[in-house]
Amino acid sequence: MILALETSCDDTCAAVLDGGGRALSNVISSQHAHERFGGVVPEIASRHHLELVNAVVDRALQDAGAGLEDVELVAATQGPGLVGALLVGLASFRSRPSTTSRATSRPTSWTARRSRRSSRPSCA
Repeated sequence: MILALETSCDDTCAAVLDGGGRALSNVISSQHAHERFGGVVPEIASRHHLELVNAVVDRALQDAGAGLEDVELVAATQGPGLVGALLVGLASFRSRPSTTSRATSRPTSWTARRSRRSSRPSCA
């Protein structure tokens, strides 16, 4: 199974897919705290991701009828997006496999090269 995380802007999302790519669950938590500011505030988005990501992942696993021990691969959005929000997703991505020996979290060479660039992606 694949656990996919998305935290590029103001939605905290997690999905679980089977080996054939079929979605077993898809959980989306939207942040409405930004409405009074007329747009997304990066610091607020990052803090809300920190508060929500574990609960969203747990719900996605529960909806899929799976546990963390069933996850073989974890994927996370690495860009474009708000830098702080992306870091929350990537940190969660990197910490999840440490709880189970089956999951793989090795970044691809493209990811490693991309992370050294100085470009700052914007929220899409």
